Amino acid sequence: CMATQSFIVAICGISTGKTIGVAMAAAYHAVLSQLFKFMNVAPTAWQSNLMFNGLLELAEDTPFNSLITNKPKKPYPNIRIEYMVGEKHFSSLLEFMTLGESGNADNIFSYRGDWINIDEAGQIDDLSTVVTNLVTRLTGGTAENRPYLGRLSLISNPWENPDLWLLYDMALQDKEDGLVFNIDTKKNKNTTEKQIKFALKMIPSELHARFMSGAR
Repeated sequence: CMATQSFIVAICGISTGKTIGVAMAAAYHAVLSQLFKFMNVAPTAWQSNLMFNGLLELAEDTPFNSLITNKPKKPYPNIRIEYMVGEKHFSSLLEFMTLGESGNADNIFSYRGDWINIDEAGQIDDLSTVVTNLVTRLTGGTAENRPYLGRLSLISNPWENPDLWLLYDMALQDKEDGLVFNIDTKKNKNTTEKQIKFALKMIPSELHARFMSGAR
């Protein structure tokens, strides 16, 4: 949430809270930054909607929920956040998209915003092209001359995707703009020991480190 780096890659075990963690961080920035724009993109609408639905579920019965003024699902899910400070109107937008029919994000090539997150990045065949297309969407600034945050993040389970690990290495080696996360399933306190034990029974032993720890 508070990272200063522009390129963030999180390759983690199953059920580590990657998706909802990004959603809550984006909501935080949307509340504090005027005209903040966040976009979550995923290979499928179902995957992208997980973040949309998860954030709305967590917002129920909280003060944050009162800031949500619109949450349509069509033509694509988005959440509008608005409030007043004196006579000043604040507004931000969280959007949840797919990569389009081509699968390379050319459907959102006219977008400009603060932060783009690629959800389940390891399931995208031509991930390097998608990153190339999306990173150009993070330039410029708002109508009130605030420079965009300029953040691109990738979250994924550890799929055998060469592009995913290439980008992970790039972020790992970039001491100025890169940040990486490897999080173990056991770190999620909402996941019980019984649930973990059951999952491990269903996963071949040679894949335990991969699915639980995000190991390469």
